[in-house]
Amino acid sequence: MGILSSSTLQITGLQSISVVDASTGSGPVRVIELKMAGSTIGGLDLLDPCVGHVRMHTTATQQQASGGLTMDATAVQITVLGVTIILAAADLPVGALTLPGVSLPPLPTDIGFTSVKIYVLTISSGSTGLSGASIAPVPC
Repeated sequence: MGILSSSTLQITGLQSISVVDASTGSGPVRVIELKMAGSTIGGLDLLDPCVGHVRMHTTATQQQASGGLTMDATAVQITVLGVTIILAAADLPVGALTLPGVSLPPLPTDIGFTSVKIYVLTISSGSTGLSGASIAPVPC
């Protein structure tokens, strides 16, 4: 599993946030699935999964994805209006994302978050680009 951290995450054209069971080679894994038209990530810091005692560490001043983006995360930590929210997919029921005891208004289709940390199972997009990128192997 990869760990994506960033100073900002700007979502464009949010289509849905739901909890699903994703198929993997070792069985189903519960994830929070975010579907959007695209995104802009500022201050990207991505640690890929450890394979053979090495993982790739990618940093970039900015990452832009377009053409449709799906992000499957096992856990998400975001700051919204100065409040940090942590969601673990394993603790949530399958279906549209709801928070116990909290009535969520419909989310805007364009939304920004700060201080983001996402434990990523998969990310797929139509196209993506990095500005100021650095990619290096690190031991793990």
